[in-house]
Parts: sequence; structure tokens; C-alpha cells
Amino acid sequence: MKALLTVSELGDMLNISPRQCWRMRDSGHLPSPLELGGKKCLRWDADVVRAWIADKCPHVRRTGWKPGNQ
Repeated sequence: MKALLTVSELGDMLNISPRQCWRMRDSGHLPSPLELGGKKCLRWDADVVRAWIADKCPHVRRTGWKPGNQ
């Protein structure tokens, strides 16, 4: 089973506020969350976030970053 992060857990992982997480998502900086049961329940795949961090947090929309691309 995949580990899924809430926005609060993601913020804790990145050491930023949940509000800043939403701003980064809206600007295309963060990897996209998964939609569970519609757009009201969004979660981030912990493995994808770790891969993004390992790749030095590139701007996802600008660079076309995907997990496993290097």
C-alpha cells in the first residue's frame, strides 16, 4: 500500500505551512496530488515527493519533471 500524505504532512516534510503547499501546487512547483473520491480529498504520494526532493525540488510544470526522470 502506498503512503499518502495530507497537505499538513506534506508541509511538515517540506518544513513549510499547508497554505504554502497549496500555493506551490497551484503554481506548478509541486508534484500533483492524487484525487481520492473527487477533488475534495487530495493526497500526495510520499515516494513521489521523496523522489522530487532527491532531484532538488525542480519546478514540475516548467521542467516537465516526473518520478524517475533524471
